[in-house]
Amino acid sequence: MSFDPFDPFATEQSEAGLHGRPNRSPAPAAVAVEVVLRMDGTVEQSVALIQTLGSWGLGLRRAHDVLRRLGEGERLPPIRLSNAPEPETVIKILARFGIAADAAENPAPIATRMRSPNAGQSL
Repeated sequence: MSFDPFDPFATEQSEAGLHGRPNRSPAPAAVAVEVVLRMDGTVEQSVALIQTLGSWGLGLRRAHDVLRRLGEGERLPPIRLSNAPEPETVIKILARFGIAADAAENPAPIATRMRSPNAGQSL
């Protein structure tokens, strides 16, 4: 079993990592993922869930708010996780917490600040 740094449930490391030698495998690439979340049972590890969402770019305060709102039965719009693993991995990890997740159908484009073509030019 390989160690997945994105998986908060992973407890094993590679054989090299267990013996004090650095594990030279590259870190998995983080991507921006947009998911729709809903409660799928009881969340027993809410702190770990909030920390996981926070580490995926949601932020701890917003992650706490999302979990509270889900617990109240509120239907939330898609949530962007800017530093998450691939969508399939996100869905599997959240399912272990008792959260059902679906990849958003049409994710919104990432807002970027556009520079005007005339910026910096004098009239």
